[in-house]
Amino acid sequence: MLESVLASRAPAIFQIVAAYPGFQDALLGTFRDLRDAGLSPAQLEEGIRRCARDAPERRDHLEGLAALYRQFRERAARFQDVDDDFRAAARNAVQAPRALGGRRLLIFGLYDVTGQQADLLRVLKD
Repeated sequence: MLESVLASRAPAIFQIVAAYPGFQDALLGTFRDLRDAGLSPAQLEEGIRRCARDAPERRDHLEGLAALYRQFRERAARFQDVDDDFRAAARNAVQAPRALGGRRLLIFGLYDVTGQQADLLRVLKD
């Protein structure tokens, strides 16, 4: 999906690197981090507008990133993703004791918890 966004609508600032797998991997990682942080395309664009005043030499890169993020999220919205899974799990957390056969749940081995994971853990603790 990202390849098609880049092929059809890559901002001029990224044209030279858009086809490189390393760039695409880095972009997907960035988009995942933004999504996990709960940052919408509109919030990213607003943040960039505020920050671009302090770094005008980075403005084209930042605005290009925001445009790609918006296009990618619009296309991705057509499909169920991990966010949908976490929201469904949080909605159904009330059924956890029955599904688990008790009220205790041991969770271990987590590090670098995302916002979605933290929301689910908060619901499950009750």
